[in-house]
Amino acid sequence: MSNVDLVPAVLDFCSISIPKQVQGMSWKPLVTGKPDTPWREAFVYTMPSARMHKAPVALRTEHAVSYT
Repeated sequence: MSNVDLVPAVLDFCSISIPKQVQGMSWKPLVTGKPDTPWREAFVYTMPSARMHKAPVALRTEHAVSYT
């Protein structure tokens, strides 16, 4: 899960449809007894900073994190 998954999950728990423009995925099925729900296999993490010439970027998977 990622922080972008919070809004879709809250909307889903409130039985409010998730607008298409909202990023992320609801994790409600994962905590309400449907652990076989398809989920993303990886995500890209980036944190831009004005102090750095190059922002750190990471690819996170179930098994590893790769940084550049």
